[in-house]
Formats: sequence, C-alpha cells, structure tokens
Amino acid sequence: MSMKVPVENVAAQSKLNQEQAQAYNTILERVNSETPGLFFVDGPGGTRKTFLYRALLGKVRSEGMIALASATSGVAATILPGGRTTHSRFAIPLQADETTMTNMSKQVDRSFRDIMDSDIPFGGKVMVFGGDFRQVLPVVPKSTRAETVNASLVKSYLWPLIEKIQLSTNMRARADTSFSNFLLRVGNGEETTIKDNLIALPEQMNVQQTQHANPEETLISEIFPDLQQNYRSTDYITERAILASRNEFVDNLNEILIGKFPGEKKIYISFDSAEDDTNNYYQEEYLNTLTYTK
Repeated sequence: MSMKVPVENVAAQSKLNQEQAQAYNTILERVNSETPGLFFVDGPGGTRKTFLYRALLGKVRSEGMIALASATSGVAATILPGGRTTHSRFAIPLQADETTMTNMSKQVDRSFRDIMDSDIPFGGKVMVFGGDFRQVLPVVPKSTRAETVNASLVKSYLWPLIEKIQLSTNMRARADTSFSNFLLRVGNGEETTIKDNLIALPEQMNVQQTQHANPEETLISEIFPDLQQNYRSTDYITERAILASRNEFVDNLNEILIGKFPGEKKIYISFDSAEDDTNNYYQEEYLNTLTYTK
C-alpha cells in the first residue's frame, strides 16, 4: 500500500534547527545502513518533536520505505501523517501484561522479535519513541505515585538499551528566552520553591485582579480582549487559549465565553458509533475526525 507524502513533510528537513537536524541525521543513518536502533526523543513542549517526526516520516516514505506512525492517544495520532493509536495499529489488548502478545497475523517488542525471528529488540527494526516526562505520566487508575512511575517507559527493560536524544530549544517561545528558560527550570525541577514545593510565577505572567470583576472575567478579558469585535477572526480565536486543571473549571470558563458570543446558541450532539454498523467498519477514531458542515 502506497502513501502520498505531503511536500511540506519532505521539505521539512531544511527547516530543522541544529538539535533537530542532529537527531534527524543520527536516526536516518541507522535506517539507511539497515542497522538496528532504539531512540527516545526527549523534549519539553515547544521543542517541536512532532515536526521532527514529520520530517523523518516524509524522508523515509518518499524513498519507498515503510514507516509506521503511532501514538498512545487518538489526539496525538491525528497530527502524525498516517498516524493511528498504538492499540489500533498493533491490535494490542487493552489489558496487557508481561506475557501479552499482540493480535497481529504472526504472533510491541515480543511481536517484532517473533516476526523477524530475531532476539534483537524489536527484531532489529529502527524504533523512535518520544515524549516529555515533564508533562503527563502514564495513567494508572487508583494508583500510588510509585505505581505510576513504575508504569513509565523508564522502568521498562528496554530503557537501558535506548539511545536518548535531547531537544531543549523551545521553538514556540524562542523570541522570549526568559520564559523558555523558566519552563525548562520548572520541568527539570530546578526552579526555586517557596513552600510545600510551590513555585512563584514571574510577575509578568500574573493577571492582576480588577476591583469589581470576578477572577474568571478578569482572565477572559486579558486573554480575549475585544472579543465582540474579533470573534469571527480565525487567527484571533486560534492564537489564544485558557488552560485549566479540572474539567469543572473548563466547563465554567466555556459557559462564560459562549455567553459572550452574539447570536443564537446551537448545540451539536456527537456520536461515538455509526448506526447499523454491525461489522464495526467505522472506528471511533475515524468518526472523531469528521467535521459537521451545513
């Protein structure tokens, strides 16, 4: 099965920064020399790990080789060309243990070893993992801190065999080096704490509370100034966002913001399955990519 390679992914090589280019060349050298390689691209948010992945996928696929892109979540998979969740791609059972094999045609390390008839990790294939341990750890329901850490890749028997590639240049905040360095210090646990492991945010990052407005209104006014005049602007809406730590806070902020948009409110109900799809042809991941249009 052939896959059309977007031109921008093939051309991405020329736009890599020095760290990305070094990682790109190191990984491709293993691919071109048909030498086994296990890599982990470690980089905080903003270092453009996905851009590096897209460049690698574009190069390998443009030369007629096979490159499979997968991610642990559906959202992450959608931003990779031809990406699918790992469970979907390799038919991994949701409840897996140390003896689990995937449901692939020839009975994700043990399965590759079996396919390649080799004891080399992943059967000698070049594997590129990536992520940021500063952000989201594995989700283990009702687990302790130790159990969560134990489920992480760093506790895998493969971790000592993996070559680590570090990305540190924040491409999103490259125009603001003080903010970029602050993010790195926080992520690496190097920022000075005040008490109870709390850190003090720089003054320029704080939103000053106005006397007569509640905190939510103050925050919205700061992030979405002149909303009434700009709500139809795609650039205005997509260039700003408010993140919250709990779903209830998100729902509250959404309600306030929606109430500020002029016009009649409309609600569109989503479905996680297709009617009369007895053979399960339409996977939930596919349905979630569809966009309603009038």
